[in-house]
Amino acid sequence: MDIYNNSAVNVIVWSESYKNKPKDSIVNLEKTILWDRHVGKSEDKSLFILNVDDTIIPKDFEICLIHNLRSIGPLNAKEFIVNRLLDCYKVQDVKFGNFKHPDNVVGQRGKMLPFRFRLSCNYRQDGLNRWNTLGDLLIVPLDNNVPSKLKTFLIPSAATPPFLSHSTLVKTNGRVLSIKQRASEAFAKVNMKLDLIGVLFYIENNGMEYPHAYCSEYDKYLIENWQKYSV
Repeated sequence: MDIYNNSAVNVIVWSESYKNKPKDSIVNLEKTILWDRHVGKSEDKSLFILNVDDTIIPKDFEICLIHNLRSIGPLNAKEFIVNRLLDCYKVQDVKFGNFKHPDNVVGQRGKMLPFRFRLSCNYRQDGLNRWNTLGDLLIVPLDNNVPSKLKTFLIPSAATPPFLSHSTLVKTNGRVLSIKQRASEAFAKVNMKLDLIGVLFYIENNGMEYPHAYCSEYDKYLIENWQKYSV
């Protein structure tokens, strides 16, 4: 059973059959070892659960990354697992300048990877209403480590004023949203055709992970210019 303890990422294919294995079975022993390895040691982010049917996941495993295979499909499942491996092997103990997640959402945002991208010229019509509600900028990844079916957004890091990096404040305050939108539009106008460098990370929401990015140039622009858009 050392393979479970030494591996960076483990995957459980969860089903009714898997859940109902006898307590004295090898499968149930593996399940216990995996719980101890990940949940018991607060390494739940490296345990990946793929649910292949509608079997209810026990509460002991609810804090882990859970995806319904029928919803995301095998190709997206592969992408998520690969990205998790990249997280564990390439980013561990690496710091990227002053990039930090806002304190209130650290637990929902993953580790950061170096990332190249361009701003999308369609950021005002991103298809998810993110521009209209949060002022987030739709971007086009230039690296192939992002699932092609998922949209990626550039957002402010913790280096910017809290009212710009805190999504709840932006969403519930029309003035703050306007400041962020106007500043982001100005940034987009200057940088639309440029290759930008930042960091990629995933935000967990309802059992799914969605790609986002920070960029020091974007942060710097917001810090230096937000006041001119507040009047």
